[in-house]
Amino acid sequence: MKPILVIGCGNPLRSDDGVGRHAARQIAATVPQDDVAVLVRHQLTPDLAEPVRKACLVIFIDASCEDPPGKIRSRRLVPEAALPGLLMHHLTPAGLLACTKSIYGNCPPAVLYSVGAGCFEFDEVLSDKVYRSLPELLTRIRRRIRRQTAPSNHPDKIRISSTP
Repeated sequence: MKPILVIGCGNPLRSDDGVGRHAARQIAATVPQDDVAVLVRHQLTPDLAEPVRKACLVIFIDASCEDPPGKIRSRRLVPEAALPGLLMHHLTPAGLLACTKSIYGNCPPAVLYSVGAGCFEFDEVLSDKVYRSLPELLTRIRRRIRRQTAPSNHPDKIRISSTP
């Protein structure tokens, strides 16, 4: 079975912008490594197309400047209609999916979990509202991982019990 790929991105030196990285590290410490691969990145770049291609599901975690601080959103992603310029230094999650599809012919399903950020000042500490949203964010992501790795989603992983 292909692993789930979790990608947490953001700048850890810009306060709330680092929430994706922080959450991804906590996911890495608390989920089975056989089922989940976790990457922590400053930004999304075209070289991530290969690990994206190898996943059964990609979960992106990032800060949002569009939502109120601490507000958690999740949404399914589809590849951008137009391929981002190849000279881009960074991509959006949908742009990375488009890049993956262009290079490899397809891409896995993907979801973005975003947290509204209120502070992008130079600091390594999350704001109170964003910090307080972390337990709920992690619960939602772990729940999604459990659903994806449940035996009913993978008939080849169904465990047969010898007890009646």
